[in-house]
Amino acid sequence: MVSGQSVLSAFAVLALAACASATRPGAPLVPMGEVPQSALERVLFVAASPAPNASQNARLGWLKPEARLGTYLIYGATGNHVTLFPKDGFNRQPIGELSEGVSAAYGLFLARDKDLYVTNWIGDKVGVYPRGAVAPTITYSNGLDRPLYAVADDSNVYVGNANNGKIIVFKKGNTAPIASLTTYGVEVDGLAFDKAGDLYAAYRRSDDRNNGGVEYFRLPATQGTDLGINVTAPQGLVVDDEGNLLLVETEGANRVDVFPPGATTPSAVALIPETPTQIQLGRRDRMLYISSLSHTIYVTRYPGPAKVEVKIDNSLGDLQGLAVSPPGELHR
Repeated sequence: MVSGQSVLSAFAVLALAACASATRPGAPLVPMGEVPQSALERVLFVAASPAPNASQNARLGWLKPEARLGTYLIYGATGNHVTLFPKDGFNRQPIGELSEGVSAAYGLFLARDKDLYVTNWIGDKVGVYPRGAVAPTITYSNGLDRPLYAVADDSNVYVGNANNGKIIVFKKGNTAPIASLTTYGVEVDGLAFDKAGDLYAAYRRSDDRNNGGVEYFRLPATQGTDLGINVTAPQGLVVDDEGNLLLVETEGANRVDVFPPGATTPSAVALIPETPTQIQLGRRDRMLYISSLSHTIYVTRYPGPAKVEVKIDNSLGDLQGLAVSPPGELHR
C-alpha cells in the first residue's frame, strides 16, 4: 500500500503551495501562493496554440503528419473538441484534435483496446473513437440523461447520468441498454475500476448537491455499497493498484484526496489552485495527471516526490475531461 506520507510528498509540490517543509499525513496543505524559482524543476506541460484540422492527414486521422502512430498521448476535453498532446517532452504543442461527433465533451476514458470514449453532456451521448479515427464508430445514447462519465471493460460500457443518479450499462457494440444501476445520489460524477475490475462511482446526494460520496459495485451485481465517504462536489476518481482511492473535490474545496482502502478520511490532501476536474494515472501508477478549469493539466510523479512547473495558456479553454495513453487503468 502507498503510504499517506509518500503520497503527501508528491502532492505538496503538485499543489505548488508556499511551503517547503513536510506536512503530517491527513493535514491539508496551505493554499496556493508564490513559488520561489528555485523550487521549480522543469516544465512538464504547456498548453499552446489551437490544434490543426484533423483532415490534414487522412492516413493518421487526428495526428499531424510528423507525429508517429506509436506516440503516447494526452487527451483533453475542451468544449466541442478533444485536443491531443504528446505525453512526453518539454513545451508540448497540440498534435491533433477530435471534433466530429463532439458536443460539450466532459469525461474521457481510454480503454484497454485503445478506444477513446468521449462523454458529451450536451446531446446525451458517448462516442467511441478507435485510435486514429476522426469520427466515432459507435455512439451510445439510449437511456442517457446528461451523462458526465463513461468507462468500459472488455465486455460492457458504463455511463453515469447527472440528472437521475443512474449508471446505464451497455453491452459493448450494442446501443440498447442491458442494465441500470441506481446510486445513492442524484448525480454520478465519476466512474473507475479497481484492480479486480469492480466499479466505483462518485455521486452527489439529493439533500445537498455539494454533499457527495462514493459507492462500490462488485460487478456484475447491480446493488452498490456506500463507502461512508463524505466529500464536497466530487468530480472524477481513479483507484490505484494498491486500492487507494484518489478523488477530486470541486466547487470551493478544489483538492485531490487520497483514501486508503477502507478509510473514510483521506491520508493525504492536496489543494489545487484552480478547480480540478478529472484525474488519471499513467501506466504502473508512476505519473499522476490532473485537468482543471485553469486551462491546465498538472503532471507529477506518483506517489512522488517531484517538482513541477505548470504554465497556463488561456487559449486552450476549460478542461473538463482527461485521458492518457497508455492508461493506468488496465483492469478488466
